[in-house]
Amino acid sequence: ERAAFIDPLTGIGNRAAFIRCLQNMVERHHKQQTCFYLAQLKLHNLTWINNTFGAKTGDQALQLMSHILQQLLHEHTQANARCVCLARSGSDEFIFSIPCYAGVQGQNALVLPDANTLCEQLAARLSQPVMLGSYAIKLRFSAGIVRFPDIANSVEELMEGVSKARRQASRYQGNHWLQLDNTMVQHIREDKWLESELRDAIAGQQCFVVY
Repeated sequence: ERAAFIDPLTGIGNRAAFIRCLQNMVERHHKQQTCFYLAQLKLHNLTWINNTFGAKTGDQALQLMSHILQQLLHEHTQANARCVCLARSGSDEFIFSIPCYAGVQGQNALVLPDANTLCEQLAARLSQPVMLGSYAIKLRFSAGIVRFPDIANSVEELMEGVSKARRQASRYQGNHWLQLDNTMVQHIREDKWLESELRDAIAGQQCFVVY
C-alpha cells in the first residue's frame, strides 16, 4: 500500500499522498484552529533539459529539486512533522505544506521561514548553474502560495488557488513566486459560478449560439 503513495523517481510522496495529507490537515484545523501554507512549484525548463541533454539528466534535475526542498523543509519537519508534506504532484511539479506560526507568542514560539521565505531560499540555491552529471545547467521555477484558512478553506479551493497563483507567477522571467490574495480568489469563484451556470444552461437547452 505504501508504494502506491510514493514517487519512484524521487522517493517522496506523490499527488495521491499529498491530497490525503492535505485532507487530514484541513480536518485537523476544524478541531485545533491551525493554519498552514501550501505551495506549488513548477520546474520550467525540464522539457528543454530532456530534449537537449536526455531524459536521464532531466531525472537528475527532478531528484535534485526534491533533495533541495527536503533540505529547506528540514527545520519544519523537525518541529511539526504532521503538518509538513512534500510531494511530486506532476511530471515537472512539486507541492508542499508547512505550518503557520504567525501569532504564536511566548517561550515556545517558533521562528521558522514561511512559504515565501522558503521560495526565496530556493531561488538563492538555484541562482547559479547546478551540476547534473557532467552538465552545468541553470534551473528555473515558478511557485504559487496559499495560506489556509485565510484565503481558501477547502481542499478543492486550496488546490485550485495554488495552481492559479503558480500560473500567474510563471508569467514572469526568472524564478518567481506569488501568494494568492482575495482578488484572485474572487476571480476563481466567479469562474466556477460562470462554468456552473453555463453547464446548467446547456443541460436545460437554454444556451444558444448566435452568429
